[in-house]
Amino acid sequence: MQSKHYRIAILFVFLTSFIILRKNRAIVFYRAVAFIAALESIWCILQYLGKIPSENASFEVTGSFTNPNVVAMYLALSLPALLCLCFTTSVLFLKIMHYLMLLTVCVGLVLLECRTAILGGAFSSGLFLIFRFNILKRYKIKYVLFGILAIGILCIPIARQLYFDKKDSADGRKLIWTITSQMILDSPVRGYGTGMFEKEYNLKQAKAIQEGKLNKKELKNASFVLMAYNDYLEQAAEGGIPATLLFIAMLISFLSQSTKNNGLVLEKHDKEHSKVHYAAYAGFASFTLMAIFNFTIEAIPVMLLFCCYAGILCTNTNQKKIVELNIAPSRFKALLLILICITVYITYSQLNQAKAHRQNKKAQEFLMAGNFEKAENLLLPLRETQQNSVSFCIIYGNLLYARHKYEEALFQFNCAKKFSANPQLYDISARCLFKLKDKTGAISNLYQLTTLSPKTMKYKFNLMQVLRTDKQIKLARMIAQQIVAMQPIKRNELTEKYQKEAKLFLKSCQNNTANSI
Repeated sequence: MQSKHYRIAILFVFLTSFIILRKNRAIVFYRAVAFIAALESIWCILQYLGKIPSENASFEVTGSFTNPNVVAMYLALSLPALLCLCFTTSVLFLKIMHYLMLLTVCVGLVLLECRTAILGGAFSSGLFLIFRFNILKRYKIKYVLFGILAIGILCIPIARQLYFDKKDSADGRKLIWTITSQMILDSPVRGYGTGMFEKEYNLKQAKAIQEGKLNKKELKNASFVLMAYNDYLEQAAEGGIPATLLFIAMLISFLSQSTKNNGLVLEKHDKEHSKVHYAAYAGFASFTLMAIFNFTIEAIPVMLLFCCYAGILCTNTNQKKIVELNIAPSRFKALLLILICITVYITYSQLNQAKAHRQNKKAQEFLMAGNFEKAENLLLPLRETQQNSVSFCIIYGNLLYARHKYEEALFQFNCAKKFSANPQLYDISARCLFKLKDKTGAISNLYQLTTLSPKTMKYKFNLMQVLRTDKQIKLARMIAQQIVAMQPIKRNELTEKYQKEAKLFLKSCQNNTANSI
């Protein structure tokens, strides 16, 4: 449901930008985009220098988000806007400021170390410069192709280095794309439903692990996944191939029509205005490229900027237009008022959702502090409206578990499993089933848990211990061997303990076998 609301919201962002960002207003918008990008870049630089803490312990530089990819892709899309300002500003002071902002954004982009964003930023900048200097018309096509080929060859060692710098990440995405492609083939028309990728993908991957379909290299890179890191594949998995074809058709319609209308060849009286559209076109095209390698749609700042670029492309002033919009001032105001009313309504509904999320978070804090009564007072009013919320079900289920209401807690976790395959759900479900004396169900959840998160040694260790107490020694030995063979990403006291216990168990099994002989 939240995913559907998000898609409706971005539609209205596009419609609003289509109406508002007309003529010289786009330049004002570009200034806002550039200002935000510069602030984010300064934030990144300060994080790199150690003046501001990172938002994520796993990354040195993240910007104001926990995931550095979000900020990096926004910076990549802001580059055409900055370049447009650099070329259109005639005031010397402002021109210097814009060039300093451009340099700052480039530094921030490098510090964030997002390969997708670096590729997208280079592509959008290059495309804008090709349009701005009319390179395709100024030089013969063979020279242009030769230049592109030369640049491509020079980029090969850079691409190779980027691959080896994050080889495990690249190989992990390759596995994600392989399994996602299989999901699409399994349900090519209907898909699995909007917002259901996380659940369906992880269950599909877990099944492949159980059936031994992954080789050693793939198994090493398998982990719990939230997104496909390819928006085209994710759209196809959720909505089927028809949904992806519609999405691609929409992108092509903007790009092809804008090329015809803005033209790469322009009349002299339209040249200055068309520089604005060059930036929007380059940013739009960069988005379509980055969508192949990352989660552009779910990155809210990136998607909002994409929608605004699309709105600017629709406001082209040349003779041919993507959409004809001849509206009288009075009707224009009425249309704008209707859009504002609808936007306010959507915003109001989202504010209610936001309020519920805040109550969820506060309840979790009370729960962690052991104040069960206050947590329950916050959660009980949300049962009817938030029963389809995974986070609510997890928090409320944990509260019920803490109060020894295991059957009711299990019901909440099973509700959450309808929409998510989060390993946490299977872990706590197994504990509930143990409390309810259902060992078979508990072991089943633990098996599923180890395939959903195969790199987590703790889950395998817990399964080994349960199998030992249930006298399933043969299966326990198999899990113990897996624990001993694991190479944890970060070794600590717990991983050392788990492997030591597994070795001791295997040794005791060998001694028992020798004694029996």
